[in-house]
Amino acid sequence: MKAASEGWLNVIRLLVDKGASLEAIDEDGGPTALMTAVLRKQRDAVQYLLRIGARIEASDQKKQTALWKAASAGYADIVQILLDAGADIETRDLEGQTPLFAAAAKGSFDTVDGILWGGVASNIDSGV
Repeated sequence: MKAASEGWLNVIRLLVDKGASLEAIDEDGGPTALMTAVLRKQRDAVQYLLRIGARIEASDQKKQTALWKAASAGYADIVQILLDAGADIETRDLEGQTPLFAAAAKGSFDTVDGILWGGVASNIDSGV
């Protein structure tokens, strides 16, 4: 997790080469390496982890995905990377909230715009 949070691509590469799991989570059901990179806004690490096979739809104990976390933080650029990689914009957390709702609740209009232009289904019921 430390390597992902700091964006240390060489360390991530070394750990994966030595057999580290991209989907490892802590004992509390905490974030994957991809989610950690998203939360720390490590663009290069996010792109690298996606490129080497990190599961984009993996979720934590709250059923929040990397896209949900990026949207709730207002990271429009990271949201775009995840959308381009095929992230599901209709995924919902345990409370039934979508990434669009999370971005709107944050007040991040750039992120909301990115999600909307990213292809929100016409029948989405996000509570917004």
